[in-house]
Amino acid sequence: MKLKILTMTVLTAAFFHYGNLLLAEWNGGNAQIIPASIYGDDDRQDVADSDAKMQALSSSAVALFLESSLSTGAKTGSYSLPAGAGTLGSNRGMAPGQRFTDQVQGAYCSGALVGDDLIFTAGHCLKESIIGNFDCAKDKLVFGFAVTKKDGSAPTEFAKKDVYGCKQIVSWKLDAKTKTDYAVLKLDRKVEGRVPLAINRGDDLKVGDKLFVIGYPDGLPIKVAGGAKVRSLPAGAPYFFTDLDTFHGNSGSPVFNAKTFRIEGILVRGDNDYVNTSSGTKTDIFPQELGAGEEVTKISEIKNLLPVTLFEKYLNYAEKEQRKPAPVARPVPAIYFPGSNGPSVQPAVYYPEPAPTRVEAILI
Repeated sequence: MKLKILTMTVLTAAFFHYGNLLLAEWNGGNAQIIPASIYGDDDRQDVADSDAKMQALSSSAVALFLESSLSTGAKTGSYSLPAGAGTLGSNRGMAPGQRFTDQVQGAYCSGALVGDDLIFTAGHCLKESIIGNFDCAKDKLVFGFAVTKKDGSAPTEFAKKDVYGCKQIVSWKLDAKTKTDYAVLKLDRKVEGRVPLAINRGDDLKVGDKLFVIGYPDGLPIKVAGGAKVRSLPAGAPYFFTDLDTFHGNSGSPVFNAKTFRIEGILVRGDNDYVNTSSGTKTDIFPQELGAGEEVTKISEIKNLLPVTLFEKYLNYAEKEQRKPAPVARPVPAIYFPGSNGPSVQPAVYYPEPAPTRVEAILI
């Protein structure tokens, strides 16, 4: 793992005022940047470019915003990004040809809805930020910061119904020795119109299992990124390594098993994000199998804190049904039709019992 060590003074100088809110872990007077990067092809997609299953899952991912980065509408109660929020291109000085440079930045961390009023995120998202501590009573959790139409743009204004406050920090841990890194927050009210996600309680993840991640890389509107896998599972560690395409704003993102749609962990650490070139800033890209990899806190670290959601119950049922042996076919009797040339016969047809509804059905 690559971790840059800089003083808080240097970090403050590098901070972009509205977008690109760089999170840091406080450690003995220094701040450790939590970066990440791209492996092989850049697999990030906007919601509008993703399939129906990814779109449905994305609706239950949440963006963390500092109160100071949002303006409040006095009459409507809505929230909005200030006019000077800036885009990735302008804030970062991105080189020509880089992706998503025209999209606005705003979020500073990611999270996921895992109960009617519960979300998780990375522990370091609550520890220290460049402009102050996370304030559970003031900072906001926003759903719907996404590009949902082809060639469209993400909203810069959010309806009151999509913006939630933090009522309570249910559990928080950031351990420099074990590298445990997570937080569970209780929202100020139940989330309406969005499905709490399912987690894997089996702790049976294997090296090579396919993964995807949903979150807010570098504060951009939500992105889905697949084409990744589990690289390694260090013995006894509360985390595992992947080659997910993620950035520091992805901290707290749910990492899903691509086969089961269950959350396997929380994105927390990774490689460098960018490199400076003579033509501007470029995304730092590694060959798929190289680089230090992205670290993910195992969901088993918090599984006992999370309720079994309706979606999780559905997956449990569907997977149980799929493991049952194939039912014995039952015959439909032959049917005789009278005719001028004598009776005609439709042969008997054998149909199996109806198969259980596919897991994907609940996601569409």
